Amino acid sequence: MLLTVFYYTLMAPFGIWQGLIADRLALRRHNREGFWISRSIGVATLDQARKQS
Repeated sequence: MLLTVFYYTLMAPFGIWQGLIADRLALRRHNREGFWISRSIGVATLDQARKQS
């Protein structure tokens, strides 16, 4: 019974708060258009491909 009281008084409100307020993964960014990362497209040569490893 003590663990039940502990869960409902401390753990449950903390979990609800984390779910509603916190955004640890930064999934709710309002200033971004999407999740794509723009990158520059360069000219790849065969020598550059061999030097990747």
